[in-house]
Amino acid sequence: MGESNAKPKLLTRAVKTVGRLLGPTTKTGQVFGFVEKNMTRVFDRLGQSDTYLDLVGRAMSQNFRSQAQVKSLQENVLHAMRLPTATEVEALRRDVRSLHDQMEALSTQLEVVLESLEKKQSTGAKEETP
Repeated sequence: MGESNAKPKLLTRAVKTVGRLLGPTTKTGQVFGFVEKNMTRVFDRLGQSDTYLDLVGRAMSQNFRSQAQVKSLQENVLHAMRLPTATEVEALRRDVRSLHDQMEALSTQLEVVLESLEKKQSTGAKEETP
């Protein structure tokens, strides 16, 4: 485990290999640099294209609407089967957690009141005995 001549770990070897392959002096590194620079230029143009942004925005909007529709259908099926939905279960979980916290607070307050009563009773009992 702590040996100095132990083989480097797989991740270390992989990172070193990638570093050697993509170094600026190697052919693969030069190709990678060329591709990266050109892809950056293409994506920069895409990011500024109103047509592309409109298309992507409409696709995302449609995807969100579809997800909402699927969730609604799932909830309708669960209601038809008289089963709670994930949203309802989560709401119940929050309610139970809140009730638990309130019960803990009341329990702590009750303990303080009982301790106070015990002190009063013990001091009252001491005063009554001459």
